[in-house]
Amino acid sequence: MDAGTPVDEIRDFLTKIGFDEHATSHRRAYACLILSDHDGLSLPMSDREVIDLGLLDAPDRARFHLAAAREAARVGHGTAAAVELSKSRAYLLHWPGRIASSLDQVAATILDTPSVTPAQQKVLNLLLEGLSNEDIAHQLRISPRTVAVHVQALLRNTAARSRTDLAVRELRRRFTALNHA
Repeated sequence: MDAGTPVDEIRDFLTKIGFDEHATSHRRAYACLILSDHDGLSLPMSDREVIDLGLLDAPDRARFHLAAAREAARVGHGTAAAVELSKSRAYLLHWPGRIASSLDQVAATILDTPSVTPAQQKVLNLLLEGLSNEDIAHQLRISPRTVAVHVQALLRNTAARSRTDLAVRELRRRFTALNHA
């Protein structure tokens, strides 16, 4: 699939060679995970638990965690998705190529980086420290109303529902970016 082979051709090939009959339960579960992920489906946890990461090479471990990240994102668990992306990236430190490109695409959709002005960035940094609008205003020597305008713009640009949601999204983005470097 990484090379562009259609999933149906891969399924046909696996059937022709009797993969389901001859492969270990570990390999069958891993193949099901990758194919299910490609179809946008989730693999049941009982099937996922059969997969022994110790038997997989680095690119396959990265694929495993990338599939887990996509699944977490599908069900709205952005922090879990960020953690799985971080694990996947760790396996790809020395494996550039298609998997890394796929990982970057998933990261971009899960961790959409908002465009912010320098002033908004300063407000966001202090908001992440847990400061109130009044405390942020005092530190930046601006009015609390200006801080509120910046916070509202940040909420609007990120589609965050609250200051807490905004902080969680930004911390998640920074965590993943830190682990990407």
